[in-house]
Amino acid sequence: ESLQILSVGNNGLADLTPGIFDKLNLLTGLNLKGNGIANVTAATFGGLESIISVDLSKNNISTIGAGVFDISTELRFVSLSHNALGSTESESESESESESESTVPVEPGAFGRSLNSVWLAGNNLTCAGLADGALPSGAECVDGEVCDARWGVAVFGDDFCMERIDPAYG
Repeated sequence: ESLQILSVGNNGLADLTPGIFDKLNLLTGLNLKGNGIANVTAATFGGLESIISVDLSKNNISTIGAGVFDISTELRFVSLSHNALGSTESESESESESESESTVPVEPGAFGRSLNSVWLAGNNLTCAGLADGALPSGAECVDGEVCDARWGVAVFGDDFCMERIDPAYG
């Protein structure tokens, strides 16, 4: 019950069972970097009432549905860098779907209401390609490599991208 930061990066996780974090309501930082996660839904992060940062960089995520990160009024930082957002489907997959069905990589409302920053570096989707309403008003989207997920999304508050933390600034 008192766990505040959970790091399960590079553990070969492919699936996150909906509700897996339900009892971790005091968690403030979640590192899922470098796994094989392909799908996250609004039910994935249920129960994370105190979460501030989520690092999902270096996974295989191709879409983010509405409400996925509308999990906490505390959530400030999400890294989706180096995923498959905006990747085109293979021809065999495209043939099985009708042309009228198109997938929006990040749906409006995906990042909730309180997010400050989202990192998208290393995806085919750039910040300019986000759907209207995907980010809350005033949120920052970063698709460059400076102060990116290579350092992980950590609980650094407003000082996240600073010279003392990110050597890329020096």
